[in-house]
Amino acid sequence: MGTCPVEFEYAPGGTDCIVKCPAGKGFELKTTNGYACEYTADPTISFALKTTPRYQSSNPAETYKNLPNANVYEEAILDFNQKLTVALGKINKEQQQATAFANLQAAENVRDQSPDAYERARVAYYTLTKGETWLEDEKQRVANTEAVPLMNKYLSSYSDLINRTEQQKQTIDAVNGVKDNVLGVADDMRFSVAAFEKQLTEIKNQIEINKKKKVIEVATYSSWFDLIMNILIALVTCVAIFFVGKAVMKRVTTSAPITPPST
Repeated sequence: MGTCPVEFEYAPGGTDCIVKCPAGKGFELKTTNGYACEYTADPTISFALKTTPRYQSSNPAETYKNLPNANVYEEAILDFNQKLTVALGKINKEQQQATAFANLQAAENVRDQSPDAYERARVAYYTLTKGETWLEDEKQRVANTEAVPLMNKYLSSYSDLINRTEQQKQTIDAVNGVKDNVLGVADDMRFSVAAFEKQLTEIKNQIEINKKKKVIEVATYSSWFDLIMNILIALVTCVAIFFVGKAVMKRVTTSAPITPPST
């Protein structure tokens, strides 16, 4: 079926494209005899619309300026602007303002459902009542009340992000410093523990050596003690035997009868 450029809309019941009627200025599309924009407050004021063909494209939001036959659409827009100027000239300013105000009220009643339509009606009304410079002033006001605070918010968020990043960097540097100190202490501790274990092993080995020396000394002392005791026992036995023998001999001598010598 084809597509219409973004500056145009589909012609009802056909395969063509037409320029959109300016609803904000009080015009609406009529299809009684072809396609025309009619002024709602005075139906006698209207102008015919020039149709243009649709184009084949995968992009439904294409501007006519990028199309090969852009001149066809440009002629339709030029014809539209000329006829609209003539039609507006037939409408007095008071009537235009009344129509624009009525459109604004109607759009405001459905503002939640159609915010774009309300904005168009609002621009059309205040442009008529306050002049062409109002739109530029309004853009500046919106920028000051909406865009500038939003930009300041983003700048503040960016500044906070930079501060948090710097704080995190300082924290990371501090953690790395503590980690290096901890690792240094851990290395010192490992060295101290190793040295202590070595000393403890040496002490244990020395204790074992001393134990063995004590066993040898005790064994040597016990051997000499046994020898001395054996000698003493032998001496005591000899002495005892001597005295016992002496006592026996004395007793034998005392108990033997004395025989007188023979004559």
